[in-house]
Amino acid sequence: MWEAPPLPSLLATLSDPTLPVGMRMRATYYLRQVYDNYVKNHPDVIREELDGENVDGTATATMSTTTSAASRNITKRDGEKEDSNAASNICNRNSSDIANDYEKDDGAETDLSWTVLHALTTALSNIHHGCLLRHEFAYVLGQLRDVRSVQSLERTLLNVHDDTMVRHECAEALGAIGSISCLPTLQKVAKEDASIEVGQTCLLALEFIRWKEKKKRGGVKSDYATMSEQKEEEEEEEEIVVCACMLPPYSSVDPAPPHHKHVSLSSHEIGTILRDVNAPLFERFRAMFSLRNRGGEDCVKELGNALVTDESSALLRHEVAYVLGQMQHPHSVEYLACSLERSNEHRMVRHESAEALGAIEERWGECESILQKFLEDEDDVVRESCVVALDAADYWGYNNQVVGDSDDADDLENEDESKSDGVKQLDPVVGDVFEKGEQRHVNFSLHKAQSNGKANTSTTMLRPEGVLHNHFNIAAS
Repeated sequence: MWEAPPLPSLLATLSDPTLPVGMRMRATYYLRQVYDNYVKNHPDVIREELDGENVDGTATATMSTTTSAASRNITKRDGEKEDSNAASNICNRNSSDIANDYEKDDGAETDLSWTVLHALTTALSNIHHGCLLRHEFAYVLGQLRDVRSVQSLERTLLNVHDDTMVRHECAEALGAIGSISCLPTLQKVAKEDASIEVGQTCLLALEFIRWKEKKKRGGVKSDYATMSEQKEEEEEEEEIVVCACMLPPYSSVDPAPPHHKHVSLSSHEIGTILRDVNAPLFERFRAMFSLRNRGGEDCVKELGNALVTDESSALLRHEVAYVLGQMQHPHSVEYLACSLERSNEHRMVRHESAEALGAIEERWGECESILQKFLEDEDDVVRESCVVALDAADYWGYNNQVVGDSDDADDLENEDESKSDGVKQLDPVVGDVFEKGEQRHVNFSLHKAQSNGKANTSTTMLRPEGVLHNHFNIAAS
């Protein structure tokens, strides 16, 4: 299995915005692995927090008594004032200082779920990480679905001076977490915000939370549903179980569910819904995920056409690019390349297209050439996305060699190039951070497929336990 590097090394990496972007991205997903492993082994600790909501929707403070002092700064509830210095202070500390914070406190075991949340929310608040990494921190927080990160996500979302892409991801993360305590903030931003993408994301998150609440209550109408929404709920009370062919082959927390009625539709008919500018955005997203779950070349074409022809929503186009990255289908390359090459396209769309190209190994030679063309792009988010995509390919490798079998493997393991000063740097704590020991370098496409929870039919290699999570998401449990 992929062993996570020592926690202090990961925390030190994420606390230093000057380190190469690819390295910080990897540390983010290693931290996610730490979180998931801890939750898997300590279900009672985390479930207390996730289930702790009062009747009025406010989050209940059920912090474990085993939580370390450092990690308590992540969020304060019940009228307590949040430690505003915690976020800035930790960013200036070295690895040993951070490690000391997470030692056992008074003989009690440290709650590593809090430790990871603290690191991610702290990094989210640090603008020096840049928009790409900060949006990724928000994305991961949403995928963790831990209500303890709500305050940090809301704070960033409410900051109208912050970057649109980062704020959008915070809103989407709140929808993924699904706490009804988020509703006032989402409603406020949806109504008042000047950013179309942020406003649309909030509306989508509100709709998704409403859908989840209805499902949780067995079809009972929500108190906050509109008349039209209540009518729709009545029509769907007899919703059938989705056909197995429509169930998600991925374990990502998506911003909308597939629709059970799409089972009886052709891929073209579902694609028509996706591209219907007059349809509610939530329904278009549902069509998108129905196509993704169905899979195949026809569905890729429907999604690709939406990516390059839609002019109604950058939010929708960026999610289409993300979905194509999950699918890793070779026929998506032309669509993704077209999207990336459009200098007038929204940066969040181009970013997703770049990272999606980095996931398609079957035509990697072409994808690599495309990505390299944009390493000097004027937009920093696009430029860094190409760096991340190429970095991931280098790091995970394109063959099944054993680490240590050649100097080339060691070079791939140890080297990162700093884009800030042009000096090649070694990952700190080499042999500690990002060390894979005697484990095999897996084929990059296989690694991505494993992280998506999909089997790779082109190889007989067994899927290892505990594969590292990535941008296109996690291994199915």
